[in-house]
Order: sequence, then structure tokens, then C-alpha cells
Amino acid sequence: MLRKLGCGGRSSTESSLSSSGPKKELLMRALVATSEGGEDEVLQVQLVPRPVPKAKEVLIKVAYAGVNRADVEETNLGEPTLNELEKAGLKGKYMGVECSGTVCAHGEMSKKDKQTWKIDTKVCAILVGGAYAEYVAAPIGHLLKFTTKIPVELAAAIPQDACTVWSELFMKKRLYEGSAPEEEGEGSRLSSGETVLIHEGCSGIGIFAIQMAKYQGATAFATAGTNAKIAECRRLGADLCINYNKNDFVEVIKDRTKGQGVDVILDCVGCNGLHRNLECLKKGGRLVHICDNGRWMKKIDAYTELSNYKLIDVASLLYRTPEMKTVIVKEVQEKVMPAIENGDVKLVIHNQVFTFEEAAEAHKLKKSNLIGKILLHP
Repeated sequence: MLRKLGCGGRSSTESSLSSSGPKKELLMRALVATSEGGEDEVLQVQLVPRPVPKAKEVLIKVAYAGVNRADVEETNLGEPTLNELEKAGLKGKYMGVECSGTVCAHGEMSKKDKQTWKIDTKVCAILVGGAYAEYVAAPIGHLLKFTTKIPVELAAAIPQDACTVWSELFMKKRLYEGSAPEEEGEGSRLSSGETVLIHEGCSGIGIFAIQMAKYQGATAFATAGTNAKIAECRRLGADLCINYNKNDFVEVIKDRTKGQGVDVILDCVGCNGLHRNLECLKKGGRLVHICDNGRWMKKIDAYTELSNYKLIDVASLLYRTPEMKTVIVKEVQEKVMPAIENGDVKLVIHNQVFTFEEAAEAHKLKKSNLIGKILLHP
């Protein structure tokens, strides 16, 4: 059973774009980080210029925005770092890397594209930023369509996690960015009949990974730190659930696999240590480490040279090129969205939706012991 939303009313401070006159029609409400300091309380709702979609972009009227680790960590980055990321095109002017909503305007594009992405089409999107606003511009290649089988609020929980899991575990061809040649059939792809260990099975990525692994015919083992999370992993279909606060996951995996280990490990936390992961990975196995920076690169390079394991350091989806994101989104539309719409992959969200004014509370909750995606709505 999916968690149900407790949707509150819209903020009384929301501006009326339709009746505010020509000048105010170009404004919107957005969450703005007003100063440095590493405190979530620096987030404030302000009136800012509404974005104008560029060529091959649409303007989305945001219904819901997903809260991700990247958003929470952004409040801890200094202004120089944020400015560098923005200049490199890896960060938007405002926070929020995924949303759901409706197309409300087009940039310059062909008639065919306008027909594909008609006004009022329901979409969800991966973004470099900007979802924490009433409107956001997004490239058409980064949009996912969904039918009425998926409520618009649940759709906001799809883009980041679905695109990350599919691209790093299941894409037929690996998405190297110049770090290594593309090798058919190799990389971190998880195949039917193989076994994957998913750390933090109740994280957004973990929730998708468990279900997609089972959907693709793999065996899924998951770790989590509470009894409630273990129960949720079981509900999602995990074949083996390990409470790492009660059991040594390495010993459990060795026992379950008769000492052989698993084919793939998906670690989006990085706190388990390379040694621990290697102990329960098969020879020739693949370690998929998803992180938002390169702090593990040197360690992974060193272990790659000294071991017989296939180790893969994976950067965040946020740092993929726009072209690669387009390839990923296309496959997710074709391969993952049908599984979601048919109910084979369930969307799990937190039981409270927060307004923009409550974003600081939502960010604090994201750091805590919770299950499911947290959502904001304007």
C-alpha cells in the first residue's frame, strides 16, 4: 500500500499571476538561499523573475518538487562553490533537481516538438536546479510523460531516483564520460539471474533499486538500520533484509551466498567502507558507488589496481552531461515508466507534504530517519 499524502492548502502569500498586471506576470515565488552559514533557516520565499524557456525548452508550472540529498547539502556549500557550479551549468539559480507539473509555455522548437509537449501536458523532469519555484524551464529531452494512473504528486518522486537507478544498474551500454572506453556487456549493468546488495534500501534510490532489480529478474539483498525500514524493504520485495545495527552485513552475505559474494553492490551512502564491500563482492563483481563528489576516487583507483574486482566510481546524476541525461530519460520513459504505471514498481513518499515556507523543516527531516520521498509544493 502506498503512503498517502497529507496535502495542506496553498500558501496565503502566493501571488496571482493571472491578475497582477503585466509587470507581475514575469515574477514568481521561489526559495532563495539568502546567506552562507550551513543552516537550513537561510531559505526564504521571495519574488523573483520567472524563467523564460530557451530553444528546445518548456516552461513547467510546478505542482510538486522532490527533496533530495543534493538540495540539503547545497545549503552547506559556500557561495564561491555554488557560483562555480552555476557557471559550469551543473547547478541552477535555485534549488530543486526534480519536479512534477504541467507544460505552460514553449521555447523555440519545431511543430513536432510542440505537438509532443502540448500546453497542459503533465510531466516530471530532472533538473540542474529550479524546482523550488512556481515555474521552471527544462529541456524537452529531460522530461518524462505520465498518465492519469500516476497522481501528479507521486510523479515528483520519479525523475532523480528512477534515472539514477536505471542508468547505473540497467542501461545496456555504460555511460562513460571519458574516464574509460565503452565496453559492451561490461560496467555496472545488473543482469537477470544475478544478485545485488543494495545499501540503505529505504532511501529513494534504494526503494527504486530493490523493485527494479526484482522486475528485471535479479535477486535483491538490502540493508537498513531500523526494524521499520527492514519491514519496508521486505514489502518492496527484497529477498534478504539485513539490519546493520544488529548484524554484520558482510557475515550475513557470506553465509547466504556460501562464501561466493554478490555480483553487484549499490552503495549510495559511502559509509560502509571499501574493505567491507569488497569482502562480500564476487571476484569480477561490480561496486557501484553513487556520490556527489570525487572524495572516493583515489581510494577506488588504488583498490582497482590491487584487486581482481571490477570497481566503478559513479558520480551523481547531477554531473552527467545534458546529452547523457537525454539518453537516460529516453530509456526510463520506455523501460521504467510502464512498470510504474502497471504497479510493478511502487512510489513511496513521506506522509506529509511541505509548503515552500516549510522547506527548512523538510530539509531537517530529510537528514533524519525516514522512509520515502519528501515533497514540497508551492
